[in-house]
Amino acid sequence: MNKKNKMNIKRPDFSEQLTIFKKKCAPLIESVSPYWLRLPVFHRKALRVLVPVTCVLFLLPSGEKGEGESIQPAAILAAEMQRQSVSLNLEGLSEQETELRNAPSPYEKEQEKRIARSVEKTTEASISEPEQRAAKWHDYKIQEGDTLYQVFRKNNLSLTELNKVVKIEGADKPLSNVKKGQLFRFKLNTKGELDIVQIERQGEAIMFFRMSDGNFGRSK
Repeated sequence: MNKKNKMNIKRPDFSEQLTIFKKKCAPLIESVSPYWLRLPVFHRKALRVLVPVTCVLFLLPSGEKGEGESIQPAAILAAEMQRQSVSLNLEGLSEQETELRNAPSPYEKEQEKRIARSVEKTTEASISEPEQRAAKWHDYKIQEGDTLYQVFRKNNLSLTELNKVVKIEGADKPLSNVKKGQLFRFKLNTKGELDIVQIERQGEAIMFFRMSDGNFGRSK
C-alpha cells in the first residue's frame, strides 16, 4: 500500500516551476535589462553560459557526512611535532659582518683623503724654491735690440756670472752677438747660481757650464 501511495504522488512539473521562477524574477530582470543591453555581445554570450554552469555547480550535493569526515587530515603525533635542530653554516655571514664592522666610515675615508692631501702639500713645501728652480730649464727668446747684458738683467742673473761666461765664450762670441729670435736657455743650481747656459745658433746648441772651481767651461 505504501508503495502504491508513493507511486501515486504527483511530482511537480519542471516547466511550471520555471514559469513561477520567471514571474518572481521578472522585476529583477526589468531593472537589470538596461545594464545588460549595454554590455558587448561577446560578454553577454559568455555570461549566458557561465551563469547557469555556476548555479548548477553551486546546487550540486557536497557528499555524505561520512565522506567529508574521511577527508579530514590525520592527527599529527606529538613526537613528530618536536623541533629538530638544523645546523647552519654561518661562517660566511660572520666574515661579512666582521668586514662591515671593520670597514671605515665615510667620515674616516674623508679624513684619510685630507691627511693624504696635507702630506702631499708638506712634501711640496719641503722642497725649497732654489731646488725647484734648479730642477727645470728656463727659456727666453731674444727680442729686438737685446744685448747679453739685458738678457741677464731680464732673467735676474748675476752680472758676475756674465763676466765669467764672456771670458771663455771664444772668438766667435756666440753670447755677445745674440740675435732676435734665438733661444737663450739656462739652469740654476740649488744655491740659485747660474749652472748651465745654452744658446742656439744656426741649428746648433752651444753650452756653457759651471765647473767645480766656480768658473765656466764651453762644450764646443
